Amino acid sequence: MIISNIIDSMVSEKGIPEDDINQYLTSMLYPGDDPFDGQLYKEINKRYGKEAKVLINLYIPSSHKELPYSQVDIMFFYKGNIYVLELKDYAGKIYGIYKNAEWKQCIVNKYQYKNSSKTYTKVNKVTFQNPSHQNAWHIKCLKNICDTDYKNVVVFSDRSELFVKASNVKDPDSFFEYVDNQPDQKDNYELCNEFYYNLCLLNEARNKKVRDTHLAAIKRKHY
Repeated sequence: MIISNIIDSMVSEKGIPEDDINQYLTSMLYPGDDPFDGQLYKEINKRYGKEAKVLINLYIPSSHKELPYSQVDIMFFYKGNIYVLELKDYAGKIYGIYKNAEWKQCIVNKYQYKNSSKTYTKVNKVTFQNPSHQNAWHIKCLKNICDTDYKNVVVFSDRSELFVKASNVKDPDSFFEYVDNQPDQKDNYELCNEFYYNLCLLNEARNKKVRDTHLAAIKRKHY
């Protein structure tokens, strides 16, 4: 019996409220590490309510020996569309092009020395991995579980000033505008419902050992 049928049976035969089932399944997931993750998670639920099913901080198995898990910040299902979100709470100006492997963050700091009226400017530049490419790998891992269409979306917080040539990169306002303009994919409702419940039950994000393994693998890879 598929999971969605089990859920329906629990609701119809045992009288268990579907909202309680959804809340229980969602509570099994590890909470978001970043405040921006939590803010966007709450805003999605506030805007779309029961129509949307939202998962936060998922660890998806990968085929990469050095990095056995892929971490998805937020994944949500709405009107038959599946959104995979990579979130960045970066300050300053963000420069990037979709095809480039690395992007750049520039933070301008102004300061004065004591007993001086002159203002000095210091620009800190940091390169980071193209988040669109990063999220594409997350989607590749998800396709190993369910080979369907996903929307690769990168959302920067309002602390960022975007100078990016990539149509899938949004600030929070343009992200919600994008979601609102997507067509209703009614043929995908059953697939999305089943996939959501499978991820709830199969995801091991709350397992501290899995999370620690993922973080240790990242440190070995990048440091």
